[in-house]
Amino acid sequence: MKRVAAPHHRRPPRGGAARPRGQRGIAALVTVLVLFFIVALVAAYASRNLIFEQRTAANQYRSTAAIEAAEAGLEWALAMLNHGRIDAACATSSSTADTSFRQRYLNIDASTGSIAVRKTSTGADLLPSCVFDGTGRSCSCPSDGAPTLAAPSDSAVHPAFRIRFKPLPGTPSQPGLVQVESVACTRLDPTCLTFPGTPGAVLGVGNEGRAYVTALVGLTGGATSPPAAALTALGRVALAGGAIHGDVAVQAGGTVSTDPSMTLTRSPGSPGSPAVLASQAALSALSPERFFAAQFNLWSQTFRQQPAAVVLDCSSSSCDAATLRQRIALNPGRPIWVDGSLAIDSGGNIGSADSPVLLVVTGSVAVTASDATIHGLLYVQTADWPDAGALQVQGAVAVEGDLDTGTPQIAYDPALINRLRLSTGSFVLVPGSWHDFYP
Repeated sequence: MKRVAAPHHRRPPRGGAARPRGQRGIAALVTVLVLFFIVALVAAYASRNLIFEQRTAANQYRSTAAIEAAEAGLEWALAMLNHGRIDAACATSSSTADTSFRQRYLNIDASTGSIAVRKTSTGADLLPSCVFDGTGRSCSCPSDGAPTLAAPSDSAVHPAFRIRFKPLPGTPSQPGLVQVESVACTRLDPTCLTFPGTPGAVLGVGNEGRAYVTALVGLTGGATSPPAAALTALGRVALAGGAIHGDVAVQAGGTVSTDPSMTLTRSPGSPGSPAVLASQAALSALSPERFFAAQFNLWSQTFRQQPAAVVLDCSSSSCDAATLRQRIALNPGRPIWVDGSLAIDSGGNIGSADSPVLLVVTGSVAVTASDATIHGLLYVQTADWPDAGALQVQGAVAVEGDLDTGTPQIAYDPALINRLRLSTGSFVLVPGSWHDFYP
């Protein structure tokens, strides 16, 4: 009989019954989920760091924009102090009805040189301001009241700055010095653009950057050491007549010869006759450059290049009196430098007793008008001034060379010369006075 093999039964795996095939991969799923969770945590942390870095960069950008705007405001104010007449938008004006920036915001005492700060009619601070509108700078220079500026309408960063002047403490304050403050914000906001010490002042508005800088500026580059004589010459003086008034009428490094018809007078009540000091060894020993420096405490080219100097190019042909008067009228308080010769060919005042002029002429001065008067200090650089003509000066005259002839009318005016010394020149930054921390 044929044997039939018994059916083969598979031995169950150790540890229990066999698992169904549908439950395989659970461990892998858990592992993947854990890995995804870890990746999500890493991604969230990286995103958090990215947002933090973005905010830090934005804050740094706004902070940098604010400090740069504040420094730009300080430099702008310094440049404007050395500028001519301006309109309400701080632009150059050709109207003598407008004032210069320094006239609008500062009051320089003619006798002491101390600088007071002008206020509005209600006693508030005058605050010239500017905003960067994306294409340029829009400014407001009010003579009374608050600045009038429109804020840019878009959401971009448009830094703005505001300027305030403060007198130095003391009565009177130190001559020729004033403090300039500049506060800036990354948008034009009156609340943000407040100065330290102002009631309700805040350090910032929202996420806007805010910065503050200040410095002292001083007036220099004018007639720092004006001559003591009505007429001072480095060389010889030979006059055909005229009249000179002053305690010291003529002082020269060379000889002095005057016609008997010349009139010399001095201030009423002063004893003796006006002094005529000829062949002064101290003068004759000076070079022309040192003679110039003795009057202005600057070398001639430094004087010419100072920020407030107004340079007239008269090298090809003489400048006439009308051109000179126009430049003086539009630039009060600024030294006038004439490159070349000057022709005083029309009558009228050049400068005035209240606003004297500091005039340097590198060539000769030809006078053909009999009724033109210079109020201030005339300095003539030419080595040989052939003829002063009927020159009329209320103030003083200095000549770098020889004056050969002429019938000048020169009246030394100490008060006018002092006013010129204290109110004419360039404002410059006082070294070591800049700081950007709150007082």
